[in-house]
Amino acid sequence: LQKLQHLDGQVVLQQLDASQNQLTKIEGLGLMGQLETLALAFNQIQVIEGLGAMGRLRELDLCNNHITCIEGLKQCGQLEIVRLDDNQIQNLDGLTKLPNMMELYLNNNQLIRATAQIIKMCPGLEFLHMSCNNLTELSEVKAMEGLTNLIDLRLAKNPICQYK
Repeated sequence: LQKLQHLDGQVVLQQLDASQNQLTKIEGLGLMGQLETLALAFNQIQVIEGLGAMGRLRELDLCNNHITCIEGLKQCGQLEIVRLDDNQIQNLDGLTKLPNMMELYLNNNQLIRATAQIIKMCPGLEFLHMSCNNLTELSEVKAMEGLTNLIDLRLAKNPICQYK
């Protein structure tokens, strides 16, 4: 599957899994306002876009793509779970306010810093996984104190974990 098409009539669809295809863009979802779960993992997507009508989206899986920055989530205020493992994300500057976000997965990316943006935009996080990135500053760990609901934090295989 190289393109999501002919799905415009699926206006009551709540879950869509188009993982493990050759999708390069998120498109063709314009009328799916009831969608709550969208899985597009293991594709070739480079940009988070095309989610403007996804006001009810609660779970988004974009693992194993070619995404370099987080953007395009502004209209997805109901998101609770976002999976962006195994991409090429370097920073979280484009992350928008997601007050319902409980789980954020960013393992195996190229993050150098992240904490300040996460605390500001996702204050209710309970699960934050950022293993296998390039986090080097101890201040990143200290700032985690601002995530008062955090119950699962993973930072393994970051340069920060090599300090003694």
